[in-house]
Order: sequence, then C-alpha cells, then structure tokens
Amino acid sequence: MIQLKGSATDLKEQSEPFIQKPCGKKLIESLLDGSYKPSAVKGVYIPKPRNRGKRCIGILTVVDRFVQQAIFQI
Repeated sequence: MIQLKGSATDLKEQSEPFIQKPCGKKLIESLLDGSYKPSAVKGVYIPKPRNRGKRCIGILTVVDRFVQQAIFQI
C-alpha cells in the first residue's frame, strides 16, 4: 500500500485564496442570488477496452467542479 504524503484538508482551507479574488466573490454572489448557471460540459471520447469503439465522458470546468464539491460538503 502506498502512503500519500500530505494532509487531508477540507474545502474551506483550500478555497480561501480563490474566494478572496474578484471572480470568487462574483461566484458566491451568483450562487446566493440563484443566478449561477454551470458551463457546458466538454465531451471527450475515450477508447473502450478491447477495441470496442469509443465512449463519451463529460469534463466539467474547474469552477463547476469547485461548486459541485462545495455543495457536496455542506
């Protein structure tokens, strides 16, 4: 088993620098007033095992993933 170096931190500790920026404050305002709209998901095709074609997976933007994790931790 591999031991991971580093400590587990919650989202609040990791997000403080982002929240202090103007874009972070705009994000918080849009979440609170209900005007937040997530960005379109980017579709990326990855190969299936044993050469059976490809499948599409959705890649979220960093901000959308941040919001998703913040809501998950509430």
